[in-house]
Amino acid sequence: MKRFVIALVAVLAATPLAAQQNANQTQLRLIVVDQTGAGIPSATIVITPQSGAAVTFQSDDRGVATAPALPPGAVTVHVEFPGFEPFDAPLTLRRGAMNETVTLKIEGFKEEVAVSDTTAPEAAKSASTTTLTQEEIDALPDDPDELADALSAMAGPGGATFFMNGFSGGRLPNRDQIRSIRFRQNNYAADNHDAGRAH
Repeated sequence: MKRFVIALVAVLAATPLAAQQNANQTQLRLIVVDQTGAGIPSATIVITPQSGAAVTFQSDDRGVATAPALPPGAVTVHVEFPGFEPFDAPLTLRRGAMNETVTLKIEGFKEEVAVSDTTAPEAAKSASTTTLTQEEIDALPDDPDELADALSAMAGPGGATFFMNGFSGGRLPNRDQIRSIRFRQNNYAADNHDAGRAH
């Protein structure tokens, strides 16, 4: 009976120490997606600390990758998958759970952005299309948020909906990633007195 009590005390004493060690580590969870937001399965992730060995692991079938417990500090994150440009970025790991999203870009891929006004239902629209020249695209802001504001202003007072390669609702890319910008307008909207390009 005495030996059992001693063994139990030893186990209980060791448990807080293990919990403390886990609390001092980083539980990093990466979500690897493409430019449409779809998860990329079996992407290879390499976490390289400033000192110590690199850690390599892969994303699951939904693009989610959970790293083994890592010590806090500065690391470099490298993510790659065939057909996509490799991703490399610094990251500072902090204690506890961390969630990060990595977006891989298709090699040689450039976005097409379409801007449609929202002044009438789609079925009632009689639309005209205007395409910006490369010079006009180059004159736009590079920051995605400022670019969205500029394109919304160009679309006119009726509001605008953005489509990137046929998909709506996504965040605009940087200007240099855009191959073309097209404006599609409803010529018969009440507030659209001028056919053609938005002002």
